[in-house]
Amino acid sequence: MSSTDAMIGRVCRTFEEHFAKDEATAHEQGKKYWIKRVLGSGATGTVLCAKRTQDGETFAVKVVDMEGMSEADKNRAQAEVHCLLNCDFFSILRCHEDFAKRDPQNEDNVLMIALVLDYANAGDLRQEIKSRAKVSRAFREHEAGLLFIQVLLALHHVHSRHMIHRDIKTANILLCSNGLIKLGDFGFTKMYSATVSDDVGKTFCGTPYYVAPEIWRRKPYSKKADLFSLGVLLYELLTLKRPFNGESMQDVMNRTLSGRYEPLPPETSPEMADIVSLLLSSDPKARPSSGKLLEMPICKLFLSGLLEIVQTQASFEGSLRERIPADIQNVKQMLKAEKRSVVRQMEASYSTAVSTTILEGATPCKGLGDITLYEGVVKKQSSDVTWKRRYLCIRASLEDGEELTGSRLPKFKSLNLVLAISKDTVLQQCIAMPFSDLEDVFLVPSTYTGSNLQNVFAVAFK
Repeated sequence: MSSTDAMIGRVCRTFEEHFAKDEATAHEQGKKYWIKRVLGSGATGTVLCAKRTQDGETFAVKVVDMEGMSEADKNRAQAEVHCLLNCDFFSILRCHEDFAKRDPQNEDNVLMIALVLDYANAGDLRQEIKSRAKVSRAFREHEAGLLFIQVLLALHHVHSRHMIHRDIKTANILLCSNGLIKLGDFGFTKMYSATVSDDVGKTFCGTPYYVAPEIWRRKPYSKKADLFSLGVLLYELLTLKRPFNGESMQDVMNRTLSGRYEPLPPETSPEMADIVSLLLSSDPKARPSSGKLLEMPICKLFLSGLLEIVQTQASFEGSLRERIPADIQNVKQMLKAEKRSVVRQMEASYSTAVSTTILEGATPCKGLGDITLYEGVVKKQSSDVTWKRRYLCIRASLEDGEELTGSRLPKFKSLNLVLAISKDTVLQQCIAMPFSDLEDVFLVPSTYTGSNLQNVFAVAFK
């Protein structure tokens, strides 16, 4: 019997009420899962590939044998369970169920745990970077950006749950074939009280290449240590190598503390280079929080790109197409990124708007009952990345019974942004979007305009 078969057999015996060693046995005995194969093993446990008997869905099962473990390692394993169960986000590895085998003589003594996790079917980011480095096939910046924004969102969720991950690295970013990532391995994660100060950690932990300077200096650290690790990860995405390498741990420490690393590729946009520079700052106070990063225009652009992919590609049909936008919307609400308050202020001060910006001689638009507050011609980027002239106007809908007569100022019911091929085609064919659905407006970095254009804005509606 091979070692992998022995491991599968042991898990099935230990958790006999849940797992079977093959599909036929699972159906015959009514077991919820059957184990297909061993995916890998390491210092923190063994990971199995399992199928749910009912529908054939694939899961990863992480098994940790806690017999003979030190108390510190046991606490770490149990903390991982707690932290995973405390997170609920599309780009974080989800723990669907957890099982524990306890010592019959001492219920407090856990002998083995099994975590039923999401299955990421495309390896991990470290493997992908190594493969690309061998053939010098770098990520294009927008590809790196789509991966980065998912890790950033996951980290923001972790931090919002009053946790520090403490082991952000490419090997802990699991990949799915549809382009999604899953942040995993919460073995080093630390939970803290919402009332404590910014400096919440003192234990040295993490992977040396990703460890923040303040940890090397044995100083108290905060969530900003995770942001430094995120900066190392982003540098790797852009260069296929780590910023602070060394032959020994001492070398890695010295290079990290020096803050010096090789320049990014010349084609890197200034906006992306700024993020790397900020995240790799030796001073944790200079590093932006996850929330501040999400407010940066280039991150908003990556976020919009991710949402477009989710809403248009066939691989995201079903629950994922609903789940991901909902999770992102919750983040936006948390950050108060929506601009609805501005719109409400505009509508509340309609009298000033009418007296200063209403077009001379404006009249209600026949059939629509609107009046035009602003109009002009803009260039709009189409799906084929070409720029086309479009007629744009902002219209106000009048309250029922209101008319535009004499000097009396009417009351507005709503504001709408209208786009049409030309002014003459507005009545026949136009796109009208209420300002109450406005989510964000931000400047687009010139690199992403398709023609290195300046002063390009993105307007995001729900």
